[in-house]
Amino acid sequence: MTKHFLLVPLLLWAGASASAQSAFKGFYATAGVGMDTFSPAADDVTLSIKNGPLAGTYARTTTYPRAVDLTGTLSVGSLSAITKKFLLGIGVEYELIGSGTDSVTTVGARGNPTYSTYRQTSHYNVFLSPAYALREDKLVYGKIGYSNSTSEADFDGAESPEHIAEGAILGAGYRQIVSGGLFFFGEANYFHYLPTDYIVTTLTRDGVLYTSDSKISSKGFSAQVGIGYTLPRSLTGK
Repeated sequence: MTKHFLLVPLLLWAGASASAQSAFKGFYATAGVGMDTFSPAADDVTLSIKNGPLAGTYARTTTYPRAVDLTGTLSVGSLSAITKKFLLGIGVEYELIGSGTDSVTTVGARGNPTYSTYRQTSHYNVFLSPAYALREDKLVYGKIGYSNSTSEADFDGAESPEHIAEGAILGAGYRQIVSGGLFFFGEANYFHYLPTDYIVTTLTRDGVLYTSDSKISSKGFSAQVGIGYTLPRSLTGK
């Protein structure tokens, strides 16, 4: 559905006549708060025991429940006019995931479970933003670009290093001027991250070395509202 929302600015622009210049032209900064859902999925999960009587490599099945997290974002960018109604922007956004941890259960061939956690700590996005001015003080826009996610995991209490996953962001939103250059906004975004290797190694008290190896892909959805400020055209030179 988000992909369909991305077509709205383009369809509106194609069928509209030009009128007043948009008040959103120029540089801007925003701050937002909202909710973030995150759904990881694991393939090729193995547990390797390096020594001891159970030494070997064992395949495991994994379940990941969906986590719903509080989130906050900061972004900066710029919008340029293509026509009087259609604008094109570029932006950079940083999102700090405020809370939420996915509980992970892996089960071996003998039915023995292990319990771990998986947590996305932050991500940032670089995106293009096609936009359409409904009026001088109202704007709808899309987002499409690159997303980079930082996350961490543990395996029965043994922590892995932070991992970086790369993927894409698609989104759409609405802005409206409140006063001067101050505006409020609401938007929704979809994220999809490519499979990334997660390796966690732990040494037990009796000297047995365990290594858990998973290839994890993930997707998510966020919705947020917030405020922003766009520099007056007299200051941006536009």
